[in-house]
Amino acid sequence: MRLSAILSHKRYGVKIHKEAKYKTGFEDKIAEFEIFDELPVKTGFSWGEKSKSMAFKWNEFGGEGEDLDENQRDVVRSRITGFLNPIGIKYPGDGIIHMLGIFEGSQDQFQVVDISDLDQDLDETEVKANFVYTYDPNVAIVIRPADCNMSVIYAKNREGQDLVGFIHSSGLSVNAGIPRKAIRHLLEVEDIDIASIRIGITPGISYENYTMAEVGEIRDDETLDADGLKKIQKSKIIESNWRNDHISERVSEGDTERRHVDILGATIMQYIESGLNPNQIEAYDVDTFLSMQERRGFSHRLWEVSKEVGIPAKPGRYMVAVKLDSGKKLADDQKIRNHPKSI
Repeated sequence: MRLSAILSHKRYGVKIHKEAKYKTGFEDKIAEFEIFDELPVKTGFSWGEKSKSMAFKWNEFGGEGEDLDENQRDVVRSRITGFLNPIGIKYPGDGIIHMLGIFEGSQDQFQVVDISDLDQDLDETEVKANFVYTYDPNVAIVIRPADCNMSVIYAKNREGQDLVGFIHSSGLSVNAGIPRKAIRHLLEVEDIDIASIRIGITPGISYENYTMAEVGEIRDDETLDADGLKKIQKSKIIESNWRNDHISERVSEGDTERRHVDILGATIMQYIESGLNPNQIEAYDVDTFLSMQERRGFSHRLWEVSKEVGIPAKPGRYMVAVKLDSGKKLADDQKIRNHPKSI
């Protein structure tokens, strides 16, 4: 295996954090990015020894998908409020889009959202996609990653309109080139000024602790087989989306072979190849797998491994949030445009 480049953390000159940079007054609880300090962006992620699971399905109460009673749900709601309110997002109160970053089928799954997409009867409206963004300062977007790197993105189009959103970097989505395609989408569809783009990347699982099958399977919610069941599509590793030593070499020709991949490095590579400069990106090179062992974060992979060895760890999810800050000066001519709801 070509481990030298991987172990030297090839990161293309972007600003890298090896440990959390905490919001003042919320040490060991809320981490943030410096790159958005002067921009109309409210963002951060729950992280540290004082931060608890922000998920209703993955926490110390219900475990894997079990229903919680109302008292337990209130505990989780209180945690979410304690995270969102300090970064300027009201919970409950502000419109919340809950992004489910799941790569399925053959579609890129990009979606622009606004206040009309909200289910007013719910605290959070779920949207399944790999790239979700909004021009609407009345909408906040949240996600609860398992082990995936999430890219918080800010950009401005040539009409002066600001947008924020999330790009999902899982092994499957990076293999499909989603980070590169998301930037291309912004340039070609939204007429974004590339110089305005700023990206902050959250912690994710490391190369050492994550592998992908040479030929894997992808659920396809859009296509049913002859029995009316969701069709399973085959997915092969696309070398061009992992070049520059972000993937281990093949050691056999079997389709079941698993290869280590550097999701963070490949994500940054795709952004740089899309025309971004290193100073437009800030990233946390922090391993969720190890962080859960150190009680600073959560890792679905570690939880799965712990079950396999008979010493189950408590499941959990941290939360990332982003919202336009209408309190900061925006462009005078900013208006929320009418957009197609999905691409």
